[in-house]
Amino acid sequence: MRSDSIDFEHYLSFPSRVRDTVNGLQIDQLHVSQPDRWSPFQILIHIIDSEVVYYQRIKRVLTEDNPQLPGWQQTPWIDASHRGGDVAASDLEAQLSLLEAIRERNNAIVRNMTERDWKRTGEHTRDGPLNMTELIMRQIDHAEGHLATLANF
Repeated sequence: MRSDSIDFEHYLSFPSRVRDTVNGLQIDQLHVSQPDRWSPFQILIHIIDSEVVYYQRIKRVLTEDNPQLPGWQQTPWIDASHRGGDVAASDLEAQLSLLEAIRERNNAIVRNMTERDWKRTGEHTRDGPLNMTELIMRQIDHAEGHLATLANF
């Protein structure tokens, strides 16, 4: 049941494409937000948070029988990242490195899954049952959507 539609090189290259996009912005652009719109830095933090959530979901589906995959409150997670003051622009490299490390780890897990692993499922609290291919494709679509938003700043 493994999906041949997953391009693992493209999947792994996501952090470098985010890095290229963010590095194309001026430092003062990183923290500019508008009403009802996250700043580029907030989008980057959200992308990292999402990688952590998907890492956990992938591991749970691989290790538990049809686990619950709860939704999460994205904006409070972003707000929690900024407690204690603004995140320094110098922190950008640390954030990009974290994204690279998490995606590399996710890629290693996904790349080495067996046919049996691809058939495993989890139960999303809002969207119902998801098999592993659907879970990974959701991760890709979500991440690529935010990359496109970053590219439009």
